[in-house]
Amino acid sequence: SIIISSVVVVISLILGIFPAKYIGTRDFRGKTWVQVLTMMPVMAPGIIVLFGIGRIFAELGIYRTYMSLILSEVVFLIPYMIMVLVPVFKNYDRGIEDQAATLGVGRLSTLMNVTFPSIRSGVAVACMYVFISSWATYLAVGMYAPIDFETMGLIMYPAIKFGQVSDSMLAALTIIFFIPSVLFLLIST
Repeated sequence: SIIISSVVVVISLILGIFPAKYIGTRDFRGKTWVQVLTMMPVMAPGIIVLFGIGRIFAELGIYRTYMSLILSEVVFLIPYMIMVLVPVFKNYDRGIEDQAATLGVGRLSTLMNVTFPSIRSGVAVACMYVFISSWATYLAVGMYAPIDFETMGLIMYPAIKFGQVSDSMLAALTIIFFIPSVLFLLIST
């Protein structure tokens, strides 16, 4: 579960940071519509979106694989990554990137040494949100994870709903459920 959630965070960050930067730092015609369209996967009922992409996964031959699980979570979490990062970039001064370019610093070096340090706290918040959301996902895991794969969500939700475990065991599971999120928070700050 930790590995899957971490991979989802990395993919969401890679795919979401540049659209968020563009939306956050530029004024353009139709900006509001772009933001609305970005949030479309999370506005529709999750089960409908998951059934829709399930057919694509079946045609690609990746149904019930780790890849289908990761991609299904990324579909839902990239919009959150983008929308959390947009306000971060609204407060971002692009002039420091221009200064770095003037000094002959390459784009990758500028990204790693200028941009990321400037937005580090916002990126940490966005990554933490995506990690926690991925960690707690139930529906996508139930539909697309390999048959023998279990997450804390798959263990906890039925236990809570049907009272399959004692209160003390449920308390222990809850603590275990939150440990990775707290560790992620501590690491990212």
